[in-house]
Amino acid sequence: MVIENSIELFHNLKALTLIDNRLKAFPSGIGALKKLENLYLSEEQLDLLPGSFYELPLKNIWLEPTRRSPTPIHLYTFTP
Repeated sequence: MVIENSIELFHNLKALTLIDNRLKAFPSGIGALKKLENLYLSEEQLDLLPGSFYELPLKNIWLEPTRRSPTPIHLYTFTP
């Protein structure tokens, strides 16, 4: 899969939307996205987050319905 080998090349990315990619885990290179503030996920099957995920400067994380969870969730908003 292309995203596994190249996501760290987008180090200036501020928003990432992933829809129906059937991802089971983020690539470890996601930690290189030091400017990522907004993450929108829909119909993903994530079971594992790499440790580098928790170092991202995310301000918003949106999870849209999946077959496992039919309710949309605004999971996280950063408030200073």
